[in-house]
Amino acid sequence: MSGAARNAAGDDPIDVETLPAVLFLEELALLRCSLETLERRARARVFPVSPSRGVDRRPRWSKVAVLQWLALGGPSGAPAGRRPRRTA
Repeated sequence: MSGAARNAAGDDPIDVETLPAVLFLEELALLRCSLETLERRARARVFPVSPSRGVDRRPRWSKVAVLQWLALGGPSGAPAGRRPRRTA
C-alpha cells in the first residue's frame, strides 16, 4: 500500500505506515465519524468491517481490512440510518 491514502471524504492524506496493525475505536477516527457512532454501530454489529478477536473485550479491527473497505468506497457502503416511508 502507498505511504499516504485519502480519508473517507477524500481530503487530508493519512500516513498509513504510522497506524498500528490493530485498530481500536480511537484509531478509527480516520473514518471522520464520532466515537459514539462507531461504538453504537459496533454494538449493533452493523459496522461493515468485522472486528477481530482479542484478549480483552475492547473491539478491534485489522488495519488491512479497514483500508481495503475504504479503498472500495468506505462509508458509502454503510447501512442507511432511516428506512423509506411506505406509501399506500
